[in-house]
Amino acid sequence: INNTEPVTINPVSVKSQKIEVQETGTYPPNKTFTINESNTSSVLDINIKNIDDAVKEVATVIPDKLEVNGSFLSNLPGTKITTQGVIITFPNFIYSHQLNSKHQYQLENGKSSFSLDIDSIVFPKTGKFGETPSNKALSLSDNISMTGAFNCTTTQQLFLKQGDVIYSELALTFSPMQVKTLSGLINKDVSPEIDPIQISNDLPDFLQDQSVKLEVSNPTLKLWTKNGIQWPFALLFVRLSQAMQGCC
Repeated sequence: INNTEPVTINPVSVKSQKIEVQETGTYPPNKTFTINESNTSSVLDINIKNIDDAVKEVATVIPDKLEVNGSFLSNLPGTKITTQGVIITFPNFIYSHQLNSKHQYQLENGKSSFSLDIDSIVFPKTGKFGETPSNKALSLSDNISMTGAFNCTTTQQLFLKQGDVIYSELALTFSPMQVKTLSGLINKDVSPEIDPIQISNDLPDFLQDQSVKLEVSNPTLKLWTKNGIQWPFALLFVRLSQAMQGCC
């Protein structure tokens, strides 16, 4: 996966439900409009491209670093947003130590921004281990939802008309992601070059004598590899002398 392109996730905007100004007039600073029981969502798309041909199925992707930054904005200039009981639910393929078991992030009351680190992205198990890439690419798409209440407070004197719309907008941005590790089904061609192993030169002199007959019972060969990858290999035993026929 060394050639996997850095993943760019497009920003996501989640707007709260809207309320309307009830009366036309000039409103002083610190006038608060409350948006209650808002429940809205928007779509998050993730696309991973240029996946190595050896990767047959992808189960989990762990990013080198993937940070999400969120901030709440008001659609009205001259106002600010504070939150009450806001819960942001991420798609079930997003995992972070800052989310609960339901993939939810609960914002501290009164805060208007947050950040969290995504630990892993888990793909649906459509194959034996995960999801099969199509044209060397994988994509995920699901909703980010937001519930809670919002206070929109004027920071200056504002003239508003009856019917003017007020809402809060959650702006989510994602840092560029480079794939660090990937788990799944990988069928990588391995063609190691291994020098022949010979033990004849290491035998003591008396075993190399032509008159010596050697009988071996249950010989054992141990093989270690530096990277721990297993692959089939063939063993060829060559007799050391004519007197040792049938020894192996």
